[in-house]
Amino acid sequence: LRSQILTIDSRVLFPGTRFGQSVIAAINEERRLFAEENQRIAAEFRAEELELTERRPSLSREELAALAAEFDQRAEAARRVRDAAEAELEARAEQSERAFFQQIQPVLAQIMSEAGAVVLIEADTVFLRNGAIDVTELAIARINEATQPEGGATAPPEQEGADDTPEAPTSQAGDCARLVTPGAAC
Repeated sequence: LRSQILTIDSRVLFPGTRFGQSVIAAINEERRLFAEENQRIAAEFRAEELELTERRPSLSREELAALAAEFDQRAEAARRVRDAAEAELEARAEQSERAFFQQIQPVLAQIMSEAGAVVLIEADTVFLRNGAIDVTELAIARINEATQPEGGATAPPEQEGADDTPEAPTSQAGDCARLVTPGAAC
């Protein structure tokens, strides 16, 4: 392929790689566990609410109001905690994808160099193009070559410290510190 302009579909690139698939699977598993925990917490609150409803006839108006207010405060606090946890999970998913795109820049630069390209454009921003200049599948293959077949991230990178620089994605199998350095020994 020789072209000064190449295109890539970033929406296909991340989930098309083994690394992206492993990150997506880990995040989806966390989402599943999070949903199960939400259901358990909601069931506990429903049971407590039913108990309070059943006790209603035996309570004075003041006692009922105090118990109901305390229940509402705990339910709201639990909702805030769960909302924050969900937002943190989504932020980690986005952070993993950003880190991935930072790390694959050497692979994309190599593809551009081989093609004699001066620019790599997001495919969906091009009005009309010849599909021959799309290097998405080539990039996926090269990224997969640069990672261990048995490896893959088990969790997205953690956001530690005040530094805004994304960390390298981690893996259970001890993948290379640099995800996509061509020819790097892992």
